[in-house]
Amino acid sequence: MRRVAFAAIFLVAGWMLYVFLFTGLGPAAWGIENEMAMRDFARQVLFITEARTIGDRTVETVCERTTAAWSAMYMRDDAGKHYALGAHCGDYVPPLSVSENDAAIVAMRTDHGIVEQLKGSAFDEALVLPLFARGRVMGFLVCGPKSVNESYAPDERDALSQIARGVAAAFDSVRLAELEDENRALRAQLAR
Repeated sequence: MRRVAFAAIFLVAGWMLYVFLFTGLGPAAWGIENEMAMRDFARQVLFITEARTIGDRTVETVCERTTAAWSAMYMRDDAGKHYALGAHCGDYVPPLSVSENDAAIVAMRTDHGIVEQLKGSAFDEALVLPLFARGRVMGFLVCGPKSVNESYAPDERDALSQIARGVAAAFDSVRLAELEDENRALRAQLAR
């Protein structure tokens, strides 16, 4: 009788483990759900027409979907010598401004890719993704350490790169729309 009870418990536990891990109810499904949500956001961000909203929604999505302890977005200032903090989420307050000669920014300009845990940078314990537009680093997205003390998986890094490309295109579109509005205003002024 004990053997039958033990076998039944073992079978039920095995079945529950299988359901939890492989049927969409476990952590693997959670990871896929988060990855898909990040990829959806990367497509949707292209249709946001206000720079502030782009920044806020991006860092919120990154924190929520990657379990990053914090996230921040920086944009190049008008003088072009620094990158100013535009949005952030999480408890950590990142630097308000970063020099264009910060080690992470130089590495992004050089390699045109993700920079991770670069000593000598303001973000030496973070994942930094460039926002490229027209061949220049117009800004960057910073993903702090994950709250669960693990590294970013390759699929997360790929989804984050997709977000960075979408965000860069969205910011570029917003800037072009602003320039078109200024151009129209100047033409109207000259026509008077």
